Amino acid sequence: MIHIVTIHHETDKFLDLQDFYFEKFTNWEYKIYSGLSEIDYNAYVHKNREGQYKNYEFVDLNNVLNQHWFRMNYIFNHIKEKQKTFSDEDILIFTDGDAWTITDWVPTLLNLLEKNPVVAVDRRENPEPALHPNFKPYPHPCFFATKARFWDENKLEWSLHPPQIETAGPVLMLWLKQNGYDYTPLLRNNVFNLHPLYFGIYGDMIYHHGAGNRIVYDSIDIWTRKGLNPGFDLDLRYPSIPKFNKKLSDLVYNEIIEDENFINVFLMGREVK
Repeated sequence: MIHIVTIHHETDKFLDLQDFYFEKFTNWEYKIYSGLSEIDYNAYVHKNREGQYKNYEFVDLNNVLNQHWFRMNYIFNHIKEKQKTFSDEDILIFTDGDAWTITDWVPTLLNLLEKNPVVAVDRRENPEPALHPNFKPYPHPCFFATKARFWDENKLEWSLHPPQIETAGPVLMLWLKQNGYDYTPLLRNNVFNLHPLYFGIYGDMIYHHGAGNRIVYDSIDIWTRKGLNPGFDLDLRYPSIPKFNKKLSDLVYNEIIEDENFINVFLMGREVK
């Protein structure tokens, strides 16, 4: 069984896409535990009862602390209460609401989990100068996979360590290192890049749209523009950068909606049946 934790916050625009691609490319039994926040939870529960989203269970996050790391832990605890125990074969995945599989992925993942207990997207292409080098690179929560029993028995959880760390992942990386484990990174391998961070393919099997529910602007948009005296206020001085990124994001989103093969054909230059 594959247990998939995901969160849709403020927008449900990616929910149908995530449902479509996981169903298309997943040949194992799986369930997606989808946390909904500032989205009509009751409407989706009703749709679920009517036979839609057959591989989903919706979790109401509207009154849960609005911190991504906290909510991922909250949903896992929900799964554990229902599951009670996990078998050796049970897989646990955390993934962003704007990330999904784009090819037959389970056999590849299982092989990788034989080598290391964690397989995760590693966005080392994104410079994060405020994050100390000791914390980089790290497994990113946009797609993080492990055996459910490994996560449960080691009492692992997502957490931050302010002020040094303001993103989930580095603390887990440190735990793995301190306990003699490693993780297998899924690295960006687009054949064609529309943006150096967004619209990324990782490990040949995971698509991450990026910034699905926030300003379309990231560290890489700042620090690579050396001629603009880069700093954390760059978006205020040059609002055209996030403005253009938003237009590009909408364009790519609409292409994916219209053509289910867009990601593989345009970004990877391959045909996937």
